[in-house]
Amino acid sequence: MMATRAHGLDERGMAAVMALIVVLALSLLVAAFLAVSAFEPVISQNLAEAIQAQYAADAGIEWAFDKLVDTNSWNTLLTGAADCATPVTPAGWSNVSVPNLIGVFTVSLRNDCLAGDDQITGVAVDNVTGTAINDGNGVVILTATGSFHGAQKKIQVVMRRHLPPGLSFPAAVNEPGLQSDTNVVCAEKEGPCANFQIDGRDYACSTCTPETDAPWYKSGNWSASGSASKLGIATQPGNQANLGEPPTTYVQNVENAFTSGSQNQAAQKQTSVTGKDQTSGLAAMGATNTLTPDSLQNLLSTLSSNPKTQILQSTLACPMQITGDVGGPTSTPTVTN
Repeated sequence: MMATRAHGLDERGMAAVMALIVVLALSLLVAAFLAVSAFEPVISQNLAEAIQAQYAADAGIEWAFDKLVDTNSWNTLLTGAADCATPVTPAGWSNVSVPNLIGVFTVSLRNDCLAGDDQITGVAVDNVTGTAINDGNGVVILTATGSFHGAQKKIQVVMRRHLPPGLSFPAAVNEPGLQSDTNVVCAEKEGPCANFQIDGRDYACSTCTPETDAPWYKSGNWSASGSASKLGIATQPGNQANLGEPPTTYVQNVENAFTSGSQNQAAQKQTSVTGKDQTSGLAAMGATNTLTPDSLQNLLSTLSSNPKTQILQSTLACPMQITGDVGGPTSTPTVTN
């Protein structure tokens, strides 16, 4: 009988194979790291472009805000809207570029007449006739799209035109209270009077545009336009009860402050007041039924209902003081309490 002996496996060369496997694995890892590092600049560039597009969209909202403020009827901007769901881009609102902005923006808007828009705007859906092109509640929905090197970002906001009741005052200075006592300080005899200007005229800026800020702060660019002018000083109609006899109206009580003193002093004070119809002096002062204690209280109640309104209470012990001057565009009147 012949016997056989089992031979052990020949393991020669295994170390070389294992080394090759390790080298291959390391090579794959290195290749993966190199691929990731190659994508890093692309990712960084995409992020930078997305941020610039976001900035452009922000600028578009600010730019459109100025346009809306400057537009009396927003219906002119909604012209051409097909339906409540489709925004319209007014002429000149596409691919807009402004100074110091990297990228461009396009702004579109639509009326808030789509079902569910009240969840966006916080007010009832506008349901006037022809709602897509007819703004009936002073609310529109803006969408600004910022673009930079292929990257795009969108921002949607709600714009609301809201004037609290009674905010349209009839004069530059309004005295609706139960007393219209007014005093202008002058030096004795022929001395000068306090330096002030009360101007109810409407002004227009010849070179002001939404794109640049500087012209707005140059007084030489502004001139009285003659439109929508208000009185210089207004009071409520009627007689002031605490003045006794002879009866004195509220506006007469104000006018007395501008006729007292010498002739030169009265002239100086009266020329410091201008207003409606480009008149000056006493002709720029008047009484109006639109200015009453009730109308002022209505305004104050509306303003105070806003949680962002800060109310400063003026008392004899802690009076509210207004400081400033009329020297030019750098004048900065402030209210302190």
